[in-house]
Amino acid sequence: MKENYLSQFIEKMNFLLKEKSFIKKNLNWVKDAGEVYLIINIQKSQWSKKIYLNWGIFIKQLIKHVPSSSVGSHLGGRLDHFVDSKILDFENEIPMEKRFEELEKLINSNPYDLFEIQGTKNELVNLIHNSGILSVLLLAQEYLGLSSDFNR
Repeated sequence: MKENYLSQFIEKMNFLLKEKSFIKKNLNWVKDAGEVYLIINIQKSQWSKKIYLNWGIFIKQLIKHVPSSSVGSHLGGRLDHFVDSKILDFENEIPMEKRFEELEKLINSNPYDLFEIQGTKNELVNLIHNSGILSVLLLAQEYLGLSSDFNR
């Protein structure tokens, strides 16, 4: 059984991401966004009550099936650094309402314009260059015409 704090957080995430056309699949939310699938994922620490917010993009032309998690995404990173790390650490005494307020601010701030992305090659290249924390699979680099040693 999921711990209560995690269940509450998932419920709030589901509400906020559903408004942005995401569909929930376990601890992942998937959005069909034009030429890509965008995934938001909650990752629970195995050592503490901390969670991490990951995002991943799958380029439709490079996959055969709709992904169900961010594992193996063509591009990806974390959203954690957009909020105070204490907000995602449930071992401290921050009230849930405060956590929810910060989560809502994060989602509504639309970091990297993720929630509006359509996945054109230009958009993805700009995302890579503007994010600075991105992992990009070689297959995606080739598809986007980037050299394997591109500068982020």
